[in-house]
Amino acid sequence: MDITRITPDNAEFFEDLVPGGSFGDEGLFWLGAIAEDKAACAVLGGGVYDEMGFIDWIYTSPEYREKGAASSLLKAFSALLDRIDKEVIEIGFSDDIEGLSEFLESEGFLISENSERYSVPLADLIYSETMEILEEEWDPAGQIIPAADLNDPGILFDYLWTNDIPTPGDKEELTEYSLLCTDGDDVLTGCMLIEKDGDGDIEIPYLINDGPLGGVTDLFVALKHLITENEWEDGSIVFSDRSGQMIGFVEQITEEDRDRYVIKGLKEGIKFL
Repeated sequence: MDITRITPDNAEFFEDLVPGGSFGDEGLFWLGAIAEDKAACAVLGGGVYDEMGFIDWIYTSPEYREKGAASSLLKAFSALLDRIDKEVIEIGFSDDIEGLSEFLESEGFLISENSERYSVPLADLIYSETMEILEEEWDPAGQIIPAADLNDPGILFDYLWTNDIPTPGDKEELTEYSLLCTDGDDVLTGCMLIEKDGDGDIEIPYLINDGPLGGVTDLFVALKHLITENEWEDGSIVFSDRSGQMIGFVEQITEEDRDRYVIKGLKEGIKFL
C-alpha cells in the first residue's frame, strides 16, 4: 500500500473517490492510497484549525476495504499533525455511512452523537410573524453590508482570525453571500458566514456578533432579503450552533423548539494523538 499526497498533477487519478469539486477546496490537504495492483483505492481530505486537525472526507473503494488503506491514510495524516504540534483529530459524519463508526472506534476515536446541527426550512424563518415585525422595524440604511462589496476581502478573514474562527470552505464562495455588521467607522462588529450548496440549501458555518444586540437582528433581516432577492425560499438553512447565538435566535423567530430542527443520525469522533 503506497500513500501519496494528492496534487493537481495526480488528482484525476483519484477523482472517482470524492464528490465532484472536492480537490478544489483550498482549505483541505488530500492524501491518496494506491493498492498493490496500482489502483486508486482510498482518499483522505483533512485540514487544521485552532489546535486540532479535522477530517472532512475519508473513503475506501468497497473492493479494497479491510486491507489497511484507510488505516494507512489515517496514520499518515496523524504524522503530519504531529509535526505541527496538533494533538487532536476531529471528524463529523452521518451514521448511515456503513462501517465508518466501527472503523473509527477501532482506530482509537471516541464516538458520540452530534445533536447540535440543525436544518431549518427557509419558509419557517422568513415568513414568520416575528420576522415580519423585525422587518418593519429594520433600518435598511443600517450597518449591514454584503461581504461581496468589500474592496479588500482580507478584512473579513482578519476579523475571523482575530476572533479565533476557522475559515471554512472556499474563500471566494464565502465572500459571495456572507453578511457583515459594522459600526459607524466601518469596523466589523459581527458577521454571518453564508455559503450556497448544490442542493439548494444555505450553509451558515458561523454567526458572531460582538457589537450591539441589534446586530444579530439586523443580520437575520438582511438574510431574509438575500433569500427573497435570490428566490431561495424552497431550501433550508443548515448550521451548527458554534457561537451559541444562532439556534436561540431561530427559536425566537420561528417560535419552535430547537428539537424540531435537529438533524438526526449525525455523529462526531475525536482522537487524541
